[in-house]
Amino acid sequence: MTLSPSPQSEQIIIFVSWYLLTRVESKMEALTFSIADMTHAIHGWEKET
Repeated sequence: MTLSPSPQSEQIIIFVSWYLLTRVESKMEALTFSIADMTHAIHGWEKET
């Protein structure tokens, strides 16, 4: 008897990895936006002085 994962456990693995990916993606997106905002702010300060 070979130990192959059941279709249900495969679905769970796919769902978990998809869930984690979307969580990481949204975090990265938020991080990118905040970095862009900080860059704009720094450039704004440089123009003022």
